[in-house]
Amino acid sequence: MKIKLMQSFLKFVIVSITTLIVSITSVFAAGVSILAVWGGDEEAGFRQLLDGFTAETGIAYTYEGDRDVQEVVKQRLAGGNPPDVAIIPRPGEIAALAKAGALVPLSTLLDEDYINANYGKAMVDLGMHFGEFYALPVKASSKSTFWYKPQSFKDLGVETPDTWDELMAIADKYLAAGKTPFAMGGRDGWTLTDWFENIYVRVAGPEKYHQLFVTHELEWTDASVVEAMGYFRQIVDPDTKIMGGAEGAISTGFIEGMDAMLQDKAEMYYEGGFMGGIAKQNFPNLTCGKDYSWFTFPSINPEYGKAIMGGGDFAVAFSDTPDARAFWKYLAGEKGNTAWASAPKGAIISVNKNVPLDVYSPCIALEAADLAGADILVFDGSDMATPAVGGDAMFVGLQDFVADPDSVNDVLEFIEDAADNSY
Repeated sequence: MKIKLMQSFLKFVIVSITTLIVSITSVFAAGVSILAVWGGDEEAGFRQLLDGFTAETGIAYTYEGDRDVQEVVKQRLAGGNPPDVAIIPRPGEIAALAKAGALVPLSTLLDEDYINANYGKAMVDLGMHFGEFYALPVKASSKSTFWYKPQSFKDLGVETPDTWDELMAIADKYLAAGKTPFAMGGRDGWTLTDWFENIYVRVAGPEKYHQLFVTHELEWTDASVVEAMGYFRQIVDPDTKIMGGAEGAISTGFIEGMDAMLQDKAEMYYEGGFMGGIAKQNFPNLTCGKDYSWFTFPSINPEYGKAIMGGGDFAVAFSDTPDARAFWKYLAGEKGNTAWASAPKGAIISVNKNVPLDVYSPCIALEAADLAGADILVFDGSDMATPAVGGDAMFVGLQDFVADPDSVNDVLEFIEDAADNSY
């Protein structure tokens, strides 16, 4: 009898322990895992949204930030442990994941009517792949911001330029005054792709832009590309317009280029709106709107009006769970986006149109308004191109072009070869 009682007791203990383990495992397994490209201040800003989500729902989250998010995604997928949500900056990479069947369509997780009503069509369309909505745009930025120092312009007696000819006239006036017009962060090849893309959409328009970068219906040796490179050449040839000349242009990093302008080593610097956050971090005693500011990249062909090249980050889903569904609703909603946009660090421009402009700092509010008021809005071309073109051939080719502008034909043939083999 005692033996049977002992056996029953042990069975009860084992069952109880097993139940406890299952319960604990369930607790720790619950929640949402998020992988994103952001660290530092950007991560701190995004955590304002994440913490708001947990406070409202009681659902825990884990966050991992990595600049090489695409590679981490590949490794996690290969290991069978993808995150619930990943935030990726390149639509081309997202298309590849969708094609491989790795993603959960967002039509199963989000109210598409809400998305279509409250998000800009141009950005939403970038999340469409193979006829399905796979990627929610969660962060936007203008890559058509040309940085300058208002006092320097005032001292020179010039206004911010609206046209390319006006920009070149300002550059000439700075040269005559013994000052260097431009800094260029060409060591990071993607900055040169941004230069070219801004010029190209203003020369050739959005249709050819799409044909060149997305579908490759247009060859890189096309007359429109040659024409755009001619405008780019006006910046880099003669190289006296650039800090350090051609060698300086391709040996200067993108942060160093902005720093150089703020340290009066050059008078203007082109790169996206995110440089404002870097300037704030590196030069906290300087004020955006007073000590430095930006104007919209000048127009070239009047036919295309105020064209803006935008960048952004997109959220994709690898799982469909109740907790993940709750997160997607909060991520897309007005409350979460407003909290994120108003974060003192890592401020972003939300793609949700319900976020009021007054939550942004003055310079970011101008950028948000510029994006909203664009006549033409295109996404970063190199991010939509195949990695072999947008991440390799363009980087190398445009660096070669800056070093030797006479190499333009060889450069375009080089990029075209990469395109032929990768589309």
